[in-house]
Amino acid sequence: MLGYFQRVKICCTLAGAAAVLVGQKIAESETVRKTAVDIMAAGIKVVNGATDFVKSVYDEAANKVVDEEKTSAEADKGEETADSVATYADDPATD
Repeated sequence: MLGYFQRVKICCTLAGAAAVLVGQKIAESETVRKTAVDIMAAGIKVVNGATDFVKSVYDEAANKVVDEEKTSAEADKGEETADSVATYADDPATD
């Protein structure tokens, strides 16, 4: 029984070494390299597309905030001017 386990260990060791050698040859092949480059290029395109989308959404949101601030500032300016004119017109100390 002990001899069986020793043979299994030797067979597993040899099979592992063979798998490493075959895997190394497969990894170094031109087909695998080309496939890896194609997959990486697709990943980069996806990341760039997502980045462009998020940037465009951010730019639109920033423009909307700026427009709302301008509108709010113009409305506040118009109200302050009317209030200050009425206040100074009623105040006898400013004459």
